[in-house]
Amino acid sequence: MKCPRCGAEGDGNFCARCGTALPGGGERFCPACGAGVAADDLFCGECGEPLRERPRKGMAAYLPWILSGLALVAFAIGIVLLVQRNNTPRGQGGTITGGVIEPSSDAAGAGPGGGSASGGSMPTAQELANMPPREAADRLFNRAMEMQEQGAPRASFFANMGVQAYQRVPADQVDDDLRFHVGLLQLAAGSPEAARAEADTILGSAPQDLFGLLLAARSARAEGNAGEAGSFMSRYRKAFGQTDLSSRPDYEAHQDLLRKAAGEGG
Repeated sequence: MKCPRCGAEGDGNFCARCGTALPGGGERFCPACGAGVAADDLFCGECGEPLRERPRKGMAAYLPWILSGLALVAFAIGIVLLVQRNNTPRGQGGTITGGVIEPSSDAAGAGPGGGSASGGSMPTAQELANMPPREAADRLFNRAMEMQEQGAPRASFFANMGVQAYQRVPADQVDDDLRFHVGLLQLAAGSPEAARAEADTILGSAPQDLFGLLLAARSARAEGNAGEAGSFMSRYRKAFGQTDLSSRPDYEAHQDLLRKAAGEGG
């Protein structure tokens, strides 16, 4: 039989090489303290000395951990490939959704009442966590709008993230520009009724607000109400002709969208 301590082959009650009691060899004693131990004990009850080599786990015992690690690596690679694919430029003729991808220097980062944060590549989760709530929400807004213009399949996912981010903005920073952003995100996420609610809130205090009229027109169109959409667009074009876009930083930040909508029907 094999000695549980040194592995030497032998017979009798004790190992001829190290003196350890051999299994099945009658009464056993701890080689460290001499206390009597049972034949199937792994450790001495008096001093804790190991009495035999612990059985080793087979490969099957580690298989769940190996599979989990491989799945995590595959998930990480998939996320990287998705982000790289979604960073491709927007094709010609894409629908203008309202993302402030390259705002003017005057409007960029204006914060509450001053338009969106600058565009650019999507920041990391850690970077978003370190940003003020409004800036982080604006960055997600830009990303969702870029993805929708590109026809990316996960645009609605980022749109919902943007809506949730805007919900964390302090109440004293909520303005019509923010409501316009939320409304566009709701449209991108497939919720025109929620977008219409944002439009109604804007128009409730400013019936000629360009953001409110355009958002109401797009919401009505998404709900299949062409007549109401046309009515809102008529009001929008009239208000647009009477509005100086430079009078409001948020209008300036969205001037490309507003001009495009006035010329092509929103």
